Amino acid sequence: MNLRKCFIIFLALLLVIAAFQFLRPTEPTYNGRKLSQWLSDLEYSSVYPSIVANDAAIAVRHIGSNAVPALVKMVRAKDFVFKLKLMELVAKQSFFKISFTSADDQHAQAHAGFLVLGSAARSAIPALSETVESEGEEIAIVALRCLLAIGPESLPTFIKALTNSNTRVEDYAAFALGEFGSAAKPAIPTLLLKINSMNQNNSAIRTLGEIGDDTLIPLFSQLLLNTNTAADAGFALSRRGPEAIAPLTSALTNSAGLIRAAATAGLDAYVRETGPGRKRMDNEYSFARINCLYNLKMLGASSRMYAVSSRNPRSLTNTPPSTSLEEFSP
Repeated sequence: MNLRKCFIIFLALLLVIAAFQFLRPTEPTYNGRKLSQWLSDLEYSSVYPSIVANDAAIAVRHIGSNAVPALVKMVRAKDFVFKLKLMELVAKQSFFKISFTSADDQHAQAHAGFLVLGSAARSAIPALSETVESEGEEIAIVALRCLLAIGPESLPTFIKALTNSNTRVEDYAAFALGEFGSAAKPAIPTLLLKINSMNQNNSAIRTLGEIGDDTLIPLFSQLLLNTNTAADAGFALSRRGPEAIAPLTSALTNSAGLIRAAATAGLDAYVRETGPGRKRMDNEYSFARINCLYNLKMLGASSRMYAVSSRNPRSLTNTPPSTSLEEFSP
Protein backbone atom coordinates (compact mmCIF):
# COMPACT_ATOMS: atom_id res chain seq x y z
CA MET A 1 0.00 0.00 0.00
CA ASN A 2 2.80 2.40 0.92
CA LEU A 3 4.60 1.54 -2.31
CA ARG A 4 1.46 2.24 -4.32
CA LYS A 5 0.93 5.59 -2.62
CA CYS A 6 4.53 6.55 -3.30
CA PHE A 7 4.11 5.60 -6.96
CA ILE A 8 0.94 7.72 -7.27
CA ILE A 9 2.66 10.67 -5.63
CA PHE A 10 5.63 10.22 -7.95
CA LEU A 11 3.37 10.23 -11.03
CA ALA A 12 1.50 13.28 -9.79
CA LEU A 13 4.80 15.03 -9.25
CA LEU A 14 5.87 14.16 -12.78
CA LEU A 15 2.65 15.57 -14.20
CA VAL A 16 2.96 18.80 -12.21
CA ILE A 17 6.56 19.28 -13.27
CA ALA A 18 5.68 18.55 -16.92
CA ALA A 19 2.86 21.08 -16.76
CA PHE A 20 5.12 23.60 -15.10
CA GLN A 21 7.73 23.21 -17.82
CA PHE A 22 5.12 23.39 -20.57
CA LEU A 23 3.52 26.53 -19.21
CA ARG A 24 6.77 28.40 -18.63
CA PRO A 25 6.98 31.51 -20.81
CA THR A 26 9.03 31.16 -23.96
CA GLU A 27 12.31 33.03 -24.10
CA PRO A 28 14.36 34.40 -26.97
CA THR A 29 17.58 32.55 -27.70
CA TYR A 30 21.04 33.30 -29.03
CA ASN A 31 23.50 30.69 -30.26
CA GLY A 32 21.21 27.93 -29.06
CA ARG A 33 20.96 29.18 -25.46
CA LYS A 34 17.97 30.77 -23.74
CA LEU A 35 18.00 34.33 -22.46
CA SER A 36 17.80 33.15 -18.81
CA GLN A 37 20.90 30.99 -19.35
CA TRP A 38 22.85 33.95 -20.66
CA LEU A 39 21.60 36.12 -17.79
CA SER A 40 22.79 33.58 -15.23
CA ASP A 41 26.27 33.87 -16.78
CA LEU A 42 26.49 37.64 -16.45
CA GLU A 43 29.26 38.81 -14.18
CA TYR A 44 29.30 42.03 -12.20
CA SER A 45 32.51 44.01 -12.11
CA SER A 46 34.09 44.98 -8.81
CA VAL A 47 32.21 48.28 -8.96
CA TYR A 48 28.46 47.60 -8.84
CA PRO A 49 26.40 47.95 -10.95
CA SER A 50 28.77 47.78 -13.94
CA ILE A 51 28.59 44.60 -16.02
CA VAL A 52 31.67 42.88 -17.36
CA ALA A 53 31.61 42.84 -21.18
CA ASN A 54 31.76 39.06 -21.39
CA ASP A 55 30.08 36.69 -23.86
CA ALA A 56 26.84 36.80 -21.85
CA ALA A 57 26.60 40.59 -22.11
CA ILE A 58 27.27 40.40 -25.85
CA ALA A 59 24.52 37.78 -26.21
CA VAL A 60 21.97 39.85 -24.27
CA ARG A 61 22.75 42.91 -26.38
CA HIS A 62 22.33 40.81 -29.52
CA ILE A 63 18.88 39.68 -28.32
CA GLY A 64 18.12 43.34 -27.64
CA SER A 65 14.55 44.56 -27.21
CA ASN A 66 13.26 41.06 -27.95
CA ALA A 67 14.31 40.26 -24.37
CA VAL A 68 11.94 42.83 -22.85
CA PRO A 69 8.79 40.66 -22.45
CA ALA A 70 10.75 37.88 -20.73
CA LEU A 71 12.62 40.38 -18.52
CA VAL A 72 9.37 42.02 -17.39
CA LYS A 73 7.97 38.59 -16.46
CA MET A 74 11.10 37.95 -14.41
CA VAL A 75 10.60 41.25 -12.59
CA ARG A 76 7.06 40.17 -11.66
CA ALA A 77 8.08 36.65 -10.59
CA LYS A 78 6.78 35.47 -7.21
CA ASP A 79 7.50 32.37 -5.15
CA PHE A 80 4.07 31.01 -4.28
CA VAL A 81 3.74 28.40 -1.54
CA PHE A 82 2.97 25.66 -4.07
CA LYS A 83 6.13 26.44 -6.04
CA LEU A 84 8.28 26.41 -2.90
CA LYS A 85 6.84 23.03 -1.84
CA LEU A 86 7.44 21.65 -5.33
CA MET A 87 11.04 22.85 -5.21
CA GLU A 88 11.49 21.04 -1.88
CA LEU A 89 10.05 17.79 -3.26
CA VAL A 90 12.22 17.88 -6.37
CA ALA A 91 15.31 18.50 -4.26
CA LYS A 92 14.61 15.37 -2.19
CA GLN A 93 14.49 12.96 -5.16
CA SER A 94 17.27 11.79 -7.47
CA PHE A 95 15.33 10.14 -10.33
CA PHE A 96 15.46 13.17 -12.59
CA LYS A 97 16.92 16.62 -12.57
CA ILE A 98 14.98 19.81 -13.07
CA SER A 99 16.03 23.35 -12.29
CA PHE A 100 13.83 25.90 -10.59
CA THR A 101 14.78 29.55 -10.45
CA SER A 102 13.65 31.39 -7.34
CA ALA A 103 11.89 34.74 -7.64
CA ASP A 104 14.89 36.48 -6.06
CA ASP A 105 17.22 35.01 -8.67
CA GLN A 106 14.84 36.00 -11.47
CA HIS A 107 14.71 39.55 -10.11
CA ALA A 108 18.51 39.70 -10.08
CA GLN A 109 18.72 38.31 -13.61
CA ALA A 110 16.14 40.79 -14.88
CA HIS A 111 18.05 43.69 -13.32
CA ALA A 112 21.28 42.46 -14.90
CA GLY A 113 19.54 42.22 -18.26
CA PHE A 114 18.25 45.78 -18.07
CA LEU A 115 21.69 47.02 -17.00
CA VAL A 116 23.16 45.49 -20.13
CA LEU A 117 20.42 46.78 -22.45
CA GLY A 118 20.06 50.25 -20.94
CA SER A 119 18.02 52.59 -23.12
CA ALA A 120 17.59 49.83 -25.72
CA ALA A 121 14.97 48.38 -23.33
CA ARG A 122 12.88 51.57 -23.27
CA SER A 123 9.86 49.64 -24.53
CA ALA A 124 9.65 48.10 -21.04
CA ILE A 125 8.94 51.45 -19.34
CA PRO A 126 5.09 51.28 -19.51
CA ALA A 127 4.94 47.72 -18.14
CA LEU A 128 7.51 48.39 -15.40
CA SER A 129 5.77 51.64 -14.43
CA GLU A 130 2.50 49.77 -14.07
CA THR A 131 4.32 47.17 -11.96
CA VAL A 132 5.54 49.87 -9.57
CA GLU A 133 1.96 50.97 -8.98
CA SER A 134 0.23 47.59 -8.83
CA GLU A 135 2.68 45.28 -7.07
CA GLY A 136 3.85 45.05 -3.48
CA GLU A 137 6.94 46.65 -1.99
CA GLU A 138 9.57 44.09 -3.03
CA ILE A 139 8.58 43.80 -6.70
CA ALA A 140 7.89 47.54 -6.99
CA ILE A 141 11.46 48.30 -5.90
CA VAL A 142 12.84 45.68 -8.31
CA ALA A 143 10.88 47.40 -11.09
CA LEU A 144 12.30 50.79 -10.09
CA ARG A 145 15.84 49.38 -10.13
CA CYS A 146 15.25 48.13 -13.66
CA LEU A 147 13.78 51.47 -14.73
CA LEU A 148 16.87 53.20 -13.33
CA ALA A 149 19.00 50.91 -15.49
CA ILE A 150 17.02 51.97 -18.57
CA GLY A 151 17.83 55.64 -17.95
CA PRO A 152 16.29 59.14 -17.79
CA GLU A 153 13.38 58.25 -20.06
CA SER A 154 11.84 56.56 -17.01
CA LEU A 155 12.05 59.77 -14.93
CA PRO A 156 8.23 60.40 -14.83
CA THR A 157 7.73 57.06 -13.08
CA PHE A 158 10.21 58.00 -10.34
CA ILE A 159 8.55 61.37 -9.80
CA LYS A 160 5.17 59.65 -9.51
CA ALA A 161 6.64 57.08 -7.10
CA LEU A 162 7.52 59.94 -4.70
CA THR A 163 3.87 59.86 -3.69
CA ASN A 164 3.64 56.06 -3.43
CA SER A 165 1.71 54.86 -0.38
CA ASN A 166 4.59 52.53 0.55
CA THR A 167 7.31 54.51 2.34
CA ARG A 168 10.13 52.20 1.23
CA VAL A 169 9.12 52.54 -2.42
CA GLU A 170 8.91 56.30 -1.99
CA ASP A 171 12.31 56.40 -0.26
CA TYR A 172 13.97 54.32 -2.98
CA ALA A 173 12.52 56.56 -5.68
CA ALA A 174 13.76 59.69 -3.89
CA PHE A 175 17.29 58.34 -3.58
CA ALA A 176 17.44 56.83 -7.08
CA LEU A 177 16.62 60.21 -8.63
CA GLY A 178 20.11 61.31 -7.58
CA GLU A 179 21.57 58.87 -10.13
CA PHE A 180 19.92 60.82 -12.96
CA GLY A 181 21.91 63.94 -12.08
CA SER A 182 20.80 67.18 -13.73
CA ALA A 183 18.22 65.27 -15.81
CA ALA A 184 16.18 64.87 -12.61
CA LYS A 185 15.63 68.61 -12.10
CA PRO A 186 11.90 68.28 -12.93
CA ALA A 187 11.60 66.31 -9.68
CA ILE A 188 12.82 69.20 -7.49
CA PRO A 189 9.36 70.66 -6.59
CA THR A 190 8.05 67.26 -5.48
CA LEU A 191 11.25 66.49 -3.55
CA LEU A 192 10.93 69.81 -1.69
CA LEU A 193 7.37 68.91 -0.75
CA LYS A 194 8.62 65.58 0.64
CA ILE A 195 11.07 67.40 2.90
CA ASN A 196 8.37 69.64 4.34
CA SER A 197 5.76 66.90 4.75
CA MET A 198 4.80 65.25 8.04
CA ASN A 199 6.58 62.07 6.95
CA GLN A 200 9.83 63.75 6.05
CA ASN A 201 11.88 61.91 3.42
CA ASN A 202 15.57 62.22 4.27
CA SER A 203 16.69 60.66 0.97
CA ALA A 204 15.05 63.62 -0.75
CA ILE A 205 17.50 65.93 1.05
CA ARG A 206 20.52 64.10 -0.36
CA THR A 207 19.11 63.98 -3.86
CA LEU A 208 18.29 67.70 -3.79
CA GLY A 209 21.91 68.35 -2.84
CA GLU A 210 22.99 66.47 -5.96
CA ILE A 211 20.51 67.83 -8.51
CA GLY A 212 19.52 71.20 -7.01
CA ASP A 213 21.32 74.54 -7.05
CA ASP A 214 22.85 76.90 -4.52
CA THR A 215 19.51 78.60 -3.77
CA LEU A 216 18.86 75.56 -1.54
CA ILE A 217 21.90 76.20 0.68
CA PRO A 218 19.86 78.12 3.32
CA LEU A 219 17.47 75.16 3.59
CA PHE A 220 20.32 72.65 3.91
CA SER A 221 22.05 74.88 6.50
CA GLN A 222 18.91 74.86 8.59
CA LEU A 223 18.53 71.08 8.26
CA LEU A 224 22.18 70.63 9.29
CA LEU A 225 21.34 71.97 12.76
CA ASN A 226 18.59 69.39 13.25
CA THR A 227 19.98 66.10 14.57
CA ASN A 228 17.26 64.19 12.68
CA THR A 229 18.49 65.51 9.33
CA ALA A 230 22.10 66.55 9.97
CA ALA A 231 23.70 63.57 8.21
CA ASP A 232 21.65 64.13 5.06
CA ALA A 233 22.05 67.90 5.08
CA GLY A 234 25.82 67.56 5.50
CA PHE A 235 25.90 65.48 2.33
CA ALA A 236 23.63 67.92 0.49
CA LEU A 237 25.89 70.85 1.40
CA SER A 238 28.95 68.87 0.31
CA ARG A 239 27.49 68.73 -3.20
CA ARG A 240 26.86 72.46 -3.46
CA GLY A 241 29.18 75.37 -4.32
CA PRO A 242 31.65 77.45 -2.27
CA GLU A 243 28.84 79.22 -0.39
CA ALA A 244 28.08 75.92 1.37
CA ILE A 245 31.49 75.89 3.09
CA ALA A 246 30.52 78.59 5.63
CA PRO A 247 27.57 76.74 7.24
CA LEU A 248 29.59 73.51 7.32
CA THR A 249 32.55 75.22 8.95
CA SER A 250 30.28 76.89 11.50
CA ALA A 251 28.76 73.51 12.42
CA LEU A 252 32.20 72.15 13.37
CA THR A 253 31.80 73.78 16.79
CA ASN A 254 28.22 72.62 17.39
CA SER A 255 27.63 70.92 20.74
CA ALA A 256 26.10 67.84 19.05
CA GLY A 257 28.66 65.28 17.93
CA LEU A 258 26.43 64.07 15.10
CA ILE A 259 26.27 67.56 13.61
CA ARG A 260 30.05 68.01 13.94
CA ALA A 261 30.65 64.66 12.22
CA ALA A 262 28.27 65.57 9.37
CA ALA A 263 30.05 68.90 8.89
CA THR A 264 33.47 67.24 8.91
CA ALA A 265 32.41 64.74 6.23
CA GLY A 266 30.74 67.49 4.23
CA LEU A 267 33.98 69.46 4.07
CA ASP A 268 35.99 66.51 2.77
CA ALA A 269 37.67 67.59 -0.47
CA TYR A 270 37.14 64.33 -2.33
CA VAL A 271 33.43 64.24 -1.48
CA ARG A 272 32.97 67.86 -2.53
CA GLU A 273 35.02 67.74 -5.73
CA THR A 274 34.04 64.38 -7.29
CA GLY A 275 31.25 64.03 -9.84
CA PRO A 276 29.84 65.53 -13.04
CA GLY A 277 30.91 69.14 -13.54
CA ARG A 278 33.38 68.99 -10.64
CA LYS A 279 37.17 69.02 -10.39
CA ARG A 280 37.40 65.22 -10.19
CA MET A 281 35.38 63.00 -12.51
CA ASP A 282 35.73 59.31 -11.73
CA ASN A 283 34.68 57.11 -14.67
CA GLU A 284 32.96 54.82 -12.17
CA TYR A 285 31.20 57.67 -10.37
CA SER A 286 27.68 57.09 -9.12
CA PHE A 287 25.42 58.88 -6.68
CA ALA A 288 25.34 55.74 -4.53
CA ARG A 289 29.14 55.55 -4.40
CA ILE A 290 29.61 59.18 -3.36
CA ASN A 291 26.97 58.65 -0.66
CA CYS A 292 28.89 55.63 0.63
CA LEU A 293 32.11 57.62 0.68
CA TYR A 294 30.46 60.46 2.61
CA ASN A 295 28.98 57.97 5.09
CA LEU A 296 32.42 56.43 5.65
CA LYS A 297 33.95 59.88 6.20
CA MET A 298 31.20 60.69 8.69
CA LEU A 299 31.70 57.37 10.49
CA GLY A 300 35.44 58.05 10.70
CA ALA A 301 34.81 61.51 12.15
CA SER A 302 32.40 60.06 14.71
CA SER A 303 34.91 57.37 15.70
CA ARG A 304 37.63 59.94 16.27
CA MET A 305 35.28 62.02 18.41
CA TYR A 306 34.34 59.02 20.54
CA ALA A 307 38.02 58.10 20.91
CA VAL A 308 38.75 61.59 22.20
CA SER A 309 35.72 61.61 24.49
CA SER A 310 36.67 58.23 25.98
CA ARG A 311 40.00 59.71 27.05
CA ASN A 312 38.30 62.87 28.30
CA PRO A 313 34.75 62.12 29.60
CA ARG A 314 34.14 65.83 30.22
CA SER A 315 34.12 66.39 26.46
CA LEU A 316 30.83 64.46 26.16
CA THR A 317 27.87 66.77 25.71
CA ASN A 318 24.17 66.25 25.49
CA THR A 319 22.56 66.47 22.08
CA PRO A 320 20.37 69.57 21.85
CA PRO A 321 16.72 69.17 20.92
CA SER A 322 15.84 69.24 17.21
CA THR A 323 15.12 72.66 15.81
CA SER A 324 11.91 73.37 13.97
CA LEU A 325 12.06 74.08 10.26
CA GLU A 326 10.68 77.22 8.72
CA GLU A 327 8.42 76.78 5.75
CA PHE A 328 10.44 76.37 2.56
CA SER A 329 8.28 76.22 -0.53
CA PRO A 330 9.49 75.45 -4.05
